[in-house]
Amino acid sequence: TVSGAVISGNSTLGYGGGIYMDFHWLESGQQTLTGLVVTDNAALWGGGLAVRGSSNTVTGSVVSANSATAGGGVFTNTGTLLLETTDIEGNLAADGAGMWIEGSASVTGTALAFTGNEASWAGGAIGFGGGSGSFSVLDDHRWLKDFYGFLEHVAIPRALPVFASCFGFQALVVAG
Repeated sequence: TVSGAVISGNSTLGYGGGIYMDFHWLESGQQTLTGLVVTDNAALWGGGLAVRGSSNTVTGSVVSANSATAGGGVFTNTGTLLLETTDIEGNLAADGAGMWIEGSASVTGTALAFTGNEASWAGGAIGFGGGSGSFSVLDDHRWLKDFYGFLEHVAIPRALPVFASCFGFQALVVAG
């Protein structure tokens, strides 16, 4: 367990510029990160945090201003990851600026805030290259109200498709 740390200004040419949790070879065990600030880190995969394998939890944390090719904020490709009450904001990546999920990874997120993440290719908030995810969002964000208004006044009356891709903004599926 790691709690209350600030992890800032680190980089790697591999996984996890800020934190790399590689437990894919473990069949059991749990790692927990609580109350962290992970900011201004860079990596090829998982600029802020890369998680591989086992059962991992991140709660009450901020993952911001990180960059990577995939998963500017968070990257995972195996195991299970539980994210709770965490802000994922201002991260940059080609794919999955906020978070990139691939392989056999399974992610569950509750009360997450994805804000200001920018992807140059796919998945500004969340990108999937495999794996699975289940998310809820904080409904006090202005973009969610704007999206609800778009659904109610434009998309539904005109029978427009509003979710046709597995890339980016999967959190918005709950609005349908």
